[in-house]
Amino acid sequence: MDEPEHTYKICYKYAKEFRATNATNFDRATKKNERLWRPIEKHYLKTLRTHFEMDFPSHRKILNAYVSMVPIYPRWLNNWSFNVSYFVPERAREISCHEIQHFLYFKKWLEVFPHTKCEELNSPHLVWRLSELVDPVILNEHPEFKKLFEKRQRTYKHFQKIRIQGKQPTTHLAIMYRRHLKSGAPFADFLKEIWQYAKKNEGVLMDA
Repeated sequence: MDEPEHTYKICYKYAKEFRATNATNFDRATKKNERLWRPIEKHYLKTLRTHFEMDFPSHRKILNAYVSMVPIYPRWLNNWSFNVSYFVPERAREISCHEIQHFLYFKKWLEVFPHTKCEELNSPHLVWRLSELVDPVILNEHPEFKKLFEKRQRTYKHFQKIRIQGKQPTTHLAIMYRRHLKSGAPFADFLKEIWQYAKKNEGVLMDA
């Protein structure tokens, strides 16, 4: 048996046993996730659709969130599903908003930039990096979204270390986003503006 397969089997065995042993706690965490999400679901999704000026695809009317023991929260663009946390279910609202925004954001992105390759929507590509920088900016600055959280949303820690003209990229993006909100321009215009910013600073952004 090769090393990757052996490692996979050990991890799978551990996860399966952990899930069985903590079945009651998983059920409790699932219910807490749902309890935090349900009150904002309709308003958030409606506001997101309106802001991005597009609807969810007809075959994506149901999005699946999996309560997982994995300590990160991956999302899958092939079926619009994502993980939320078993260990910190109180973060269900912010994780769900963040990941769902990605799905519609990338749908809009491909409409504006149709020649984008699918792999560019994932790490380590510049399109993906820009999405991770701008996602928390939108949640922090949009007048409806920012009401949903007690704390400001942040991007990955290694992105927080980047400095462009002495400031974090999220600071520059927040300024552009607030200007966009004030202008009332189409969301597509904002995407074009931040893409120019990302390409101009590609060397710094890709070095993180």
